[in-house]
Amino acid sequence: MSTAVLVNRVLQESLLSLSGAARLFPPLRQHAAVRASTIWRWVREGVMTPNGRVKLEAVRCGHAWMTSREAVARFIEAQNQSAGHAVPVANVADANGDREAAAVAVLIGM
Repeated sequence: MSTAVLVNRVLQESLLSLSGAARLFPPLRQHAAVRASTIWRWVREGVMTPNGRVKLEAVRCGHAWMTSREAVARFIEAQNQSAGHAVPVANVADANGDREAAAVAVLIGM
């Protein structure tokens, strides 16, 4: 996706700072809060999935980086794609007994 398309897409959505995006997630590992540095790593490096690397969409505005609630939802959805078919986050959470993943899905409206 070109930079101009990405900028227009994110700016038309519900903007969040990286720390605001971190607050969308409940405490995950060892009950520690997700931090802005984690969100920045997802923007910069992404995460590996069976289908390749997935990055969180974000744009730079002055000295700050911004993402959107919708970009976070796309990021989570892309991580849960397997061989071309989506696995709902809530179903994965229920199957694994992982309440935290289900809480994330509820927070972002999935």
